Amino acid sequence: MPKLLVMADARAVHTERWCRYFEEAGFETALFSLERCTIQLPRHLFMGKRTTGLGVADYFLARKRLQAVVKEFQPDIINPHYIISYAWLAWLARLRPVIATAWGSDLLLMPQRSFLHRRRIRNALRWADFCTVDNKNLHNVAAQYMPPEKIIRVIMGVERRLLEKMVKTDYTETGPLRIVAPRGLGRVYDPFTIVEACRLIGDRIDYHLDLFGNGKDLALLEEAFRKRSLGARISLRPFLPHDDFALSLKEYDIYLAASRSDSTSVALLEGMASGLFPVVSDIPGNHEWITPGENGLLFAPGSPLPLAEAIADAARRRVEFRQVAAVNRERIMKEAIWEDNMDRFRDLMLTLVR
Repeated sequence: MPKLLVMADARAVHTERWCRYFEEAGFETALFSLERCTIQLPRHLFMGKRTTGLGVADYFLARKRLQAVVKEFQPDIINPHYIISYAWLAWLARLRPVIATAWGSDLLLMPQRSFLHRRRIRNALRWADFCTVDNKNLHNVAAQYMPPEKIIRVIMGVERRLLEKMVKTDYTETGPLRIVAPRGLGRVYDPFTIVEACRLIGDRIDYHLDLFGNGKDLALLEEAFRKRSLGARISLRPFLPHDDFALSLKEYDIYLAASRSDSTSVALLEGMASGLFPVVSDIPGNHEWITPGENGLLFAPGSPLPLAEAIADAARRRVEFRQVAAVNRERIMKEAIWEDNMDRFRDLMLTLVR
């Protein structure tokens, strides 16, 4: 039985899905994390400490704890998630073999912050044996730091066990449009552009929007709703457990995301698999999945008026929703089934063990 040490945020649903897959695939799987675990526990959990509350310092101080964990667990493969943090920590601890996994913002946003951020990414990727990415834009950034042949595309797709249960079957051309915006309230997901677009729509169309998320901007958004008299149009929802969220998608008509930066969004893929009509920002991470006018609509990021026009355009296309849903679902079946993509990654890992 191969032994896999995953290094990742123990609060993230992606971490839970990743560990669960490898446990079910026959790997003896352990998780090392500096974050307090809120996900379903893998068989082995090793916790580090955030001693100072400062990111760089905490990862630097965690290297000896990590080395002790490796000595105890003796993994065959080390798989750190998030390049600038856990993959950098694997470099600090001089661990091998390493297959690093990029999540998106670690390569798309962090290099822009400073030379030191870029240096940490460079050290992590030059040290890694391989790096997995889920999108061409991530591949292009990673290729600035390591040979392209060491970069493997692994799409964190839709789980087959949920696929049939999450399919939307109720398509109507009347009644309010049900819109879901599930990406959260972080600034990179730009919820304020969504709110302003709703103000611009006014009473032109009948709709209701569920905006998911929590955090420091929650009160500001609620105040924005009040000032724009949108309380009857927009509901703020807390994040749901992953399965509950995936199965709730079929209750909506439109999937909406205003992200200013993103790789391949699993939520978008799940929305496509469910049969929702995508209205998403015109960024590289969405270009691979959405062709405007054919299987969804794109709008300029950070621009409320183009977003308002895109939602109105989508409302006029309701007769096309069922046909678009069939096209998108077929695309997901061919390219973005979680188990199929992870099976290929598993085979790569086994070549390192042999």
